[in-house]
Amino acid sequence: MFTEPLYLTGDYYFSVDRVSDNSTYSTNGIFSDQLKTVIAYEGVDYNEGDMLIKEGKIDEAIKWYEDNLNRHNLKVLIALYTYGRKAKSGEYDQILYDKDLDKAIYYSKLLIELDGVTIDRLSSLADLYKGQGNHQEEAKILKQLIKESESVYNHLRLAENQVNLGNYMEGLDIYLTYGDMDTQGDRYYNIFILGDQVNVLPDEIKENLLIKDRSDFKEFFLDIQSGRYEIAYDRLISMKDHPLKTFYHLMFIEAFDFDFIEYPFEVQRIFINHKSGFLDYYVETTKNIGDKDLKSILMFMKERNNWF
Repeated sequence: MFTEPLYLTGDYYFSVDRVSDNSTYSTNGIFSDQLKTVIAYEGVDYNEGDMLIKEGKIDEAIKWYEDNLNRHNLKVLIALYTYGRKAKSGEYDQILYDKDLDKAIYYSKLLIELDGVTIDRLSSLADLYKGQGNHQEEAKILKQLIKESESVYNHLRLAENQVNLGNYMEGLDIYLTYGDMDTQGDRYYNIFILGDQVNVLPDEIKENLLIKDRSDFKEFFLDIQSGRYEIAYDRLISMKDHPLKTFYHLMFIEAFDFDFIEYPFEVQRIFINHKSGFLDYYVETTKNIGDKDLKSILMFMKERNNWF
């Protein structure tokens, strides 16, 4: 899993696809219509660490890799520490666990130092800092990445990063500048809703939300806009039960996964499972919310995901 894509000898093919003016790749998706040719690639043999991996001797392999640092060995170390060094049986296949993001970051930075900066290496490093919850360092890498690769995707990652840092309005400005509410907005509708920035949202959301009396949530909105997410959450859960409270609570737990926020037990289970249970939680909450307008919004937001 960790070594095969990196260097093995074999026969490979490459495809030639049309590139649009804005450098996004496109293809008609028909395999036979793509230009293909077969090339040979002279790779290298398994080294001692790779053989230990094949034998399932992960700890011994890691020790060997760490004693023999080079580009390939660093890539394997990064993969092991990023995705997990141990496996257990899951519902459908094996699940990796026992990650160490600190070491993954250390070896990622070492790989860049020894072998140079690439877009993929910077992108992966930013993801590692995000996974660690270190949004300050993530921001630095994302800004460097944008200088290296001016892409909408990286700007949207920076927008999310700024929101997570507490720079809520700055993050929304980036979303509005570089995003497309019609085609990408379902990734961040919830962020706009939480701060009551609904006028820029599609009519299916805006019209059904603006007819609601949201005056009781004014302080909650101000806390979100100021990046005081923990205070906002505490304020929200202290409010009396109401469909709008349920609605904003669902928006909040989808948008934010912070260690400093004490979510209810049923929500904690979602995060423990890496949000794998969020679909069921969202669908059940939508069905039971008791307000047809809010239900309509929630269903619209997941229309492209085919959750309903």
